[in-house]
Amino acid sequence: MHINEFGGNAGSPKIVCTGILNFFLLILKRYQEHCLYTILWNMKQLSALLFTFACLPSIAQNKVLDLEARRVADNCVDIMYRKELPGSFCVGIHFTHLDNTNYPNGLSFTVNNPRGTLLTLRPSKKDAGIGYHFEYRFIRGALNPKIKQNIIYLLPFSPGIKVKAIEAGFADEKYFGAQKPADWINYTFYSQNQDTVKACRKGLVVEVVEEFNDEISGVVEYTSKKNYLLLEHEDGTIMRYMGFKKNSIFVQPGDEVLPGSALGISAAANNNYYMVNLLLYYLKSANFEILQNATFANNQNLYKTLSPQFLFNDMPGNPENGAEYISATTEEIITKEMSKKELKKYKAQLAQPNRSN
Repeated sequence: MHINEFGGNAGSPKIVCTGILNFFLLILKRYQEHCLYTILWNMKQLSALLFTFACLPSIAQNKVLDLEARRVADNCVDIMYRKELPGSFCVGIHFTHLDNTNYPNGLSFTVNNPRGTLLTLRPSKKDAGIGYHFEYRFIRGALNPKIKQNIIYLLPFSPGIKVKAIEAGFADEKYFGAQKPADWINYTFYSQNQDTVKACRKGLVVEVVEEFNDEISGVVEYTSKKNYLLLEHEDGTIMRYMGFKKNSIFVQPGDEVLPGSALGISAAANNNYYMVNLLLYYLKSANFEILQNATFANNQNLYKTLSPQFLFNDMPGNPENGAEYISATTEEIITKEMSKKELKKYKAQLAQPNRSN
């Protein structure tokens, strides 16, 4: 979550920003990314700029999402956004002062494009300027998206691979005294051999972290140092794939993948197994205030986890804890969310003769 304050008036407005970035949901991992910065900015000239980061490398060089107030025709003020990362973000804006205009507070907006207009302030008296002061906050995800029902997910392995499903616990509850969310559901799949991790569903790669070593010696009860990627689906849900070998991820943020597309190489869980952990979730609330004083003990999450149906043993269903399955795939699942253009290309590739003969 990110907080900024902006102010302006009809003369030469200044912007004063102070922000803290608690960028990703607390339930996903023990560590959090934080970004603290102060900006003093005249609308016409940058007067001072200071950044202090304590962030993961994946976002340390990005501003993530900025808002800019721009005066336009008829004394209106456009609030523009610009984001550096792919995927959806929810932006909440709160006006602490408005002069010569009215706008409801407590509104949240989902933004998908790299830049655009968030809202427009219009003057009550058309011949006078607008005074304003506001703060904004943002977090990854589309707010309460319309979730597609009856989606069948592939297991994240090549067809024919035998895997064991384990319903993962909530590590923060065991190790840090956090309260487990009532809707928490999280699966880890183990295989005896290292394999290429495959996409379970069509989606957009929105974040990649792959700098951690996956080799673990002895018994390690808890570690947050796992490589992962986030895949956002077209209905606004996000799946986290965690458990990649260091520097083995084949995709980058902004790439679109189809079911069965290769994502990376699975990481070693111990001397005998390799693992992939899957977490499916969406943004259910834009009540940023509950995170202001959040700790691991009292955390109330803005995200809701979901239990996906997977195709295994040639039948769809929810994994049972401790059960073993054989990964499978079907053309129907691969093509279900394809665009007409993608489907045409896919069929053309299938129609090509086997050039290996």
